[in-house]
Amino acid sequence: MGILFGPFVLVYEILLLCLIGSNHHLYDHYELGLMIITLLASLRLYQERVRPRLPAFSILTLLFMTVYGVAVTYNNFSFFRARVALANRLRDRSIPATSVDNGWEYNIDVELQYADHINDPRIVNPANSYVSVASPSGICSMFWYDRTPNIHALYGVSFDPNVCYGPAPFAPVHYSRWPYSTPGTLYVVRYLPPSTK
Repeated sequence: MGILFGPFVLVYEILLLCLIGSNHHLYDHYELGLMIITLLASLRLYQERVRPRLPAFSILTLLFMTVYGVAVTYNNFSFFRARVALANRLRDRSIPATSVDNGWEYNIDVELQYADHINDPRIVNPANSYVSVASPSGICSMFWYDRTPNIHALYGVSFDPNVCYGPAPFAPVHYSRWPYSTPGTLYVVRYLPPSTK
């Protein structure tokens, strides 16, 4: 394992460093696979050179990180399910998906239902497919509005019911959060003043 591990890590890190100067984004999850291999190699090295048993502190740290990882994953899934439930409620009330800002992930999915690509100036094929999008007016901002020109948000999803132009006439969605005893809540808020809708 040691013979291949060093060159693999070196080449992998060089390739990641090459991404910094390109148009690609460098995310921390690119290091996860390498971290697992490094953790196993460090564990083996410790057991061979220091002592065969791990200290109690390392076991406690591992348990803490495991519980933390499970809680964060659970909270993310619960939050995403709440966003989908809210989108379904709006759809049931005949609000088109193109009228709702439900977060960039949802917006990208909706955009791809109405267009064959994401609006990005770097797209080469099809040629001249980029459409310049004016910044939306109003007090509410939509993340990546320029990437999703088919979305003209009248409503948005928020943790705070009083942002933008206040709450819309839709029931909020509650979702569970670990380790908190109170649930999280998502609200639908207006992106336009009530009179202009």
